[in-house]
Amino acid sequence: MNFSTTRLIITPFTENHADDFLDFYNKELVMKFIGKGCFNWTKEQLLLKISKLFTNELFGVHTIQLVESNEIIGEFSVFKIADETDKVEIGYIINDKHWNKGYATELIQGFLASLKKQNTIKTITARANVENNVSVHICKSLGFILTDEKVVNDKTQITLEYYFY
Repeated sequence: MNFSTTRLIITPFTENHADDFLDFYNKELVMKFIGKGCFNWTKEQLLLKISKLFTNELFGVHTIQLVESNEIIGEFSVFKIADETDKVEIGYIINDKHWNKGYATELIQGFLASLKKQNTIKTITARANVENNVSVHICKSLGFILTDEKVVNDKTQITLEYYFY
């Protein structure tokens, strides 16, 4: 999936992006709310993880790049949800060097706008560690609604959903 916003370009991950991804995958501060909080990735582990997630142009891992410099500042992922045909899950990771600049909000707004044009996806799901106040706030401010809360990997995870209806 390719789309852009005023300041961001979103394109599918390629192996050439691995070193840029490892820059933020290997930071405890950045990864503490992602999965089990692993922050000691090798290039091989990263490439294996990403290869398992790619299924087509929409589903998989994408780079978040700055328009002005082409610098890769993070990852944007779109996941298929089991047998759902009109529902996807999203996730993002932004390098801490680029926090507090509004990029996550702009990213999700751009994704929502690009999906509205396609008119096939009706629900977007986002999961977040309940302690990740910034991501939870961003989703809620964009119209996502809290739909579930459960413990995963000894951490409380909430599910938020956005509906196009």
